[in-house]
Amino acid sequence: MHSRPWPRDLRGRIVLAKDRTLEVDLPGVICRGSAGAALVLNCRDSDDPWPIVPAALNAGTFPIFPGAGAPSVTIPQMGAFYAATRNFFTGAITPGVGKFKNVSKFYSAAFLPREKYLLWLFASTDGHIHMVDGITDQTSKLDWGSDVATLKTSCGAGWQILGTTYHEETGDSVRAYEIPDRDPVAVSAAVDFSNGEITALWTEANSDTAIAVVRNRETGRYEAFRLAVACSQ
Repeated sequence: MHSRPWPRDLRGRIVLAKDRTLEVDLPGVICRGSAGAALVLNCRDSDDPWPIVPAALNAGTFPIFPGAGAPSVTIPQMGAFYAATRNFFTGAITPGVGKFKNVSKFYSAAFLPREKYLLWLFASTDGHIHMVDGITDQTSKLDWGSDVATLKTSCGAGWQILGTTYHEETGDSVRAYEIPDRDPVAVSAAVDFSNGEITALWTEANSDTAIAVVRNRETGRYEAFRLAVACSQ
């Protein structure tokens, strides 16, 4: 299945398309197949970039906030190159964000539409969130973990960022944020995972829900949770 040893902290992503085809991205390996009556996957060594924009938003044009006549922005079919022997992205992105073809090494990425551009957030290996708008790379000292994700919903501004927070004693948590300018504003209560460690967080293909993978620190077992934003009345 693969010609090189797996990294110690193995990560990957499974993308299920509407036609029931599967794409599985692993470090240095890509698998494609179908999820019919029998699961069939064909895998090969690959250094192709992983998609970091959910399928429902890829190459589409969307309003930057709810309401008729709102300005729109086109979301590119963005990909990022994963380090085959490590547990993070190298920082090389395609087609890039404005003048940036490379950003800091990062674990995960999310974005928010702005008028005429996208604001990208990269949870970098230096422990900071980097906000990249195509002209500047602003380092933000947010108390977030290594996982972020974008949601497109009918709530609030229409776009939210899910950010994780690391809690060594009680377990990790996830909270929804909006970013009117460059300072995140919490728009939900925290979802706490008692004695759990969030090991992955990604937006599902439909773009309005996310999957969180959580490791129980006591048992070592993993569980997956589907997260959604519920609008207040």
